[in-house]
Amino acid sequence: MKTKPTASKMVWALPALLLVICAVFLVSKVRGEIAPATNVDLDMFTQPRDQEDPEPRPEIVREYYESGDVKSVFRLRDGRRTGKAFHFYMTGDLRKVETWRDDVLHGTFATFHPGGGIASHGSMIEGRVHGAVDFFKEDRSLKYVEFYEEGICSGRQYH
Repeated sequence: MKTKPTASKMVWALPALLLVICAVFLVSKVRGEIAPATNVDLDMFTQPRDQEDPEPRPEIVREYYESGDVKSVFRLRDGRRTGKAFHFYMTGDLRKVETWRDDVLHGTFATFHPGGGIASHGSMIEGRVHGAVDFFKEDRSLKYVEFYEEGICSGRQYH
């Protein structure tokens, strides 16, 4: 029996959609569909330095597989991870996007199947999964939803 979408599911729909759009754009840049992978300009993920904001611009960090392919891209501010971090399979496909704040996972995350479809998405609060986490099959249909409160799973609903 299908249930109507609950408010908690609908709250995550827009952030998850924005996360997927951003991830697809970045994957296409890394694959060279928008720009060659060697010329990927990830400065678009840094905040422009404002005259009233004395904080230094975050440093873009890129990690690579031994093959030379991009493994992950993230930002550091004062040696701490901040903002979106992107992780890739060796094939170049997007594997995971996560949000960091002061070196702690905090915000939306999404994982992806090797073929490119979304595998899961949800939210973290201070390093712990919180709220509804949607899991998808490779055909992009909803498989199940898990519900978390401060990192503890309180239930699962299959679809």
